[in-house]
Amino acid sequence: MASTSAPKKLIGAGRGIIDVHSHALPPLWLDAASKATRLPRDKLQIAGAPVPDWSAENHLAMMDANGVAACVLSHPSATIFVKGQAARDLARAMNEEFASIIARYPKRFGAFAVMPLDDMDACNDEMAYALDVLKLDGISCGTNVDGIYLGNPRYDNWFAEMNRRKATLFVHPSVPPGYDPAALGINPSILEFPFDSTRMVTNMVLSGAKKRFSDVRMISTHGGGTIPYLTFRIGLLELEFGSGPGRPTRRSRSPSGSGCRWR
Repeated sequence: MASTSAPKKLIGAGRGIIDVHSHALPPLWLDAASKATRLPRDKLQIAGAPVPDWSAENHLAMMDANGVAACVLSHPSATIFVKGQAARDLARAMNEEFASIIARYPKRFGAFAVMPLDDMDACNDEMAYALDVLKLDGISCGTNVDGIYLGNPRYDNWFAEMNRRKATLFVHPSVPPGYDPAALGINPSILEFPFDSTRMVTNMVLSGAKKRFSDVRMISTHGGGTIPYLTFRIGLLELEFGSGPGRPTRRSRSPSGSGCRWR
């Protein structure tokens, strides 16, 4: 599910790191978030942390200071606080801003497009514009949208189009549904982000979506969460508890009975 591949146009940008997990918070997004949440820009937060000042030039300075040759910009959750036409308009504005930044610094930046995630038909329309017209490097989304995780049939039409295009999908964890930040007093980025990546990857596999849409090149951030440690457990216990209601079991015992294998 994870990939370290970089867009071809960025390869050779110079010696150093090519960072595919690099968020951008342009002023137009801050204005939209402030309007939708009715909070002053200096009071906005992401996952309980203050929103930092951001500009392409400041980002470049950070890159130069840390040996980063190129970054692929993204903001997967940019539209989560708006719906309908407002979400479509914000996604379009963000993607055109990304294209403008890339035009100014073509060897230093790429971008994964923002999607209006409340509407899968709108996602297909915006994806076509972002990839075919703006020539962005892929698309982005969160691990879940309003508690519905990737792998759910809700996303099938969108994934089918991504699969046809062999598109790159950058998936960033979201705060899980029902999360109570007061329960442990720990910021969700410390534990819940890797756990939510784990939930998403597991649901993609056990639902069969990863196999059905195998040409979608997925980048699961933060090393795939805890999947490297839990793969064996997930596969083993699926044999005992199944893949979920209405889903076929994806694993079978080996003929010797000594282990498991994927069907």
